[in-house]
Amino acid sequence: MLYNQTLEQLSELHLNGMVKAYREVDKNDSWQELSFDERLAFLVNEEYERRMNNRVKRRITEAKFKQPAQLSDIIYDHERNLDKDFIARLSTHQWIKNHENIVITGATGTGKSFLAQALGNDACRHDYRVRYYRLGELLSDLKFGKDANIYNKIRGKLQRQDILILDDWGLAELDIPSGYEISEIIEDRLHTSSTIVVSQFPIDTWDRIFEDKTTADAVMDRLISMAYTIDLKGPSLRSKAASPELREYKESMIK
Repeated sequence: MLYNQTLEQLSELHLNGMVKAYREVDKNDSWQELSFDERLAFLVNEEYERRMNNRVKRRITEAKFKQPAQLSDIIYDHERNLDKDFIARLSTHQWIKNHENIVITGATGTGKSFLAQALGNDACRHDYRVRYYRLGELLSDLKFGKDANIYNKIRGKLQRQDILILDDWGLAELDIPSGYEISEIIEDRLHTSSTIVVSQFPIDTWDRIFEDKTTADAVMDRLISMAYTIDLKGPSLRSKAASPELREYKESMIK
């Protein structure tokens, strides 16, 4: 009777990890040899692990990544100009604690977006709040926020992100209002949080992205002065993702 009552009370309190652990303890005779403190520690640890796993899943879902990238899947070919020790240093998250930025540049297909999202995914797994955006999507969300009278809510949510990932930086020129919008967002995050910018254009060409050059200078100064820069090299990695059948077909067409 006491066992069932305890299970019901744990369930009502939504302590589902402890419910699962309590049932395991009851079915295993060897648990009788453990002290009360050891059994309690097991119950609490199961609940803690359940909550932390759910928290990580929620962080990753809220980040809205486009692909399930992880640091363990990064390719460190010499031609990529990517140092494994440097990425390991970034995985300590000191750059996040220091409110520093990362700028990733390189040609199409060199794995820029994957690397940015892998860093973001790793941060989520350590309980940091991350949001991934393609730059055009962010501007669309901000415009919608103004039209729907929820602009301040969107801006506030952006400010609360420990890491904001801005992909496809420079694919389209930013007119004066859009450039000012991005400038304000970068200003909001200065010395308070981190930003990852992903672009296929070299940093020294970014002034061409903004219609207003004064805005361009302000944004670049705020981003670059506090940023680690990664310039990826090498051929497109997308060809390596093709199936053996597709690669064989392409090779036959070349012949």
